[in-house]
Amino acid sequence: MLFRSKRHNIGEWSGHPKIVNFWATWCVPCRKEIPLLNRIQAEYQPKGLKIIGIAVDFAEDVRNFNSKTPLSYDVLVGEDDAMEAAKAFGVGEMALPFSAFVDSRGRVLTVHLGELHEADLRATLEVLLRVDTGELTPAQAQLALKALATKANDPAASPQ
Repeated sequence: MLFRSKRHNIGEWSGHPKIVNFWATWCVPCRKEIPLLNRIQAEYQPKGLKIIGIAVDFAEDVRNFNSKTPLSYDVLVGEDDAMEAAKAFGVGEMALPFSAFVDSRGRVLTVHLGELHEADLRATLEVLLRVDTGELTPAQAQLALKALATKANDPAASPQ
């Protein structure tokens, strides 16, 4: 994990598909998704995926948390600047956790509000990676992601 508490630009990770995950040490759903994010980073790193955690927290709290719960992806500490970063992804009200899925050219394909769950995360990543291979345009990807979200939220679409 690369732990950074000074100001950085998300462009430092340009050229890579990425998940930008906003979280906090005091947020229970945020802490629940960390093992999944660790696994996904290890599995998808060979495909170029970068996960960047933006902690809406204080540096000391994040350091203490990280000493007990290892994070295998880069973490930035947002403190008060995290709200400005969230607005850049189109999220006006801070509700944690949330994750932005960004292609290697810096285009935000979708933002997921709430805790990430493995099946939905993997389906979203597959669409994201298809944009990076040129198999889908960003517009096609957004339509595919909207269809995935609709299916995930439709109880009639789920097998009983």
